[in-house]
Amino acid sequence: MKAFYFRLQKKLDISVQEEKAAKERVQACKAECERIAEELSGVEDRIRQIQESIRVLSGEPGSYHKLLLKKEYLPVLKGNAHAIKENLHNAEKRLEEERKMLMAKMQETQILEKIKEKQWRDYMYQLQAEEQKVIDEAAAGSHLRKSRTIV
Repeated sequence: MKAFYFRLQKKLDISVQEEKAAKERVQACKAECERIAEELSGVEDRIRQIQESIRVLSGEPGSYHKLLLKKEYLPVLKGNAHAIKENLHNAEKRLEEERKMLMAKMQETQILEKIKEKQWRDYMYQLQAEEQKVIDEAAAGSHLRKSRTIV
């Protein structure tokens, strides 16, 4: 009997490689989301610090110039925070899309592996049937030879 051959092996190999690449893209997107979240956290911390310093400076006489600078800088930081939030939202959308693509690739790979496994079981069943046939023929031949020598 011929050796086992899975005709979709190349497709399975490609699917496995694509799944691996999709996993790497998901990891890269996760890292990007985390980086943006850290950046946002830093900007929000800076906003809180400036707001606190504005509260402190508003009670002090002679700090009008510093107070004015900080009040003018606060909207700039809030605008930066808003832009970073938008970037984070877009990065999370990309991450979700990459996860969906990964799930599709994983499903495709799983289906191909199940097909291969089923074909392997069928091959093994046929191989065992052929082996049993050879054993039965050998036993029948041996029995026939024994019965001829007795008569």
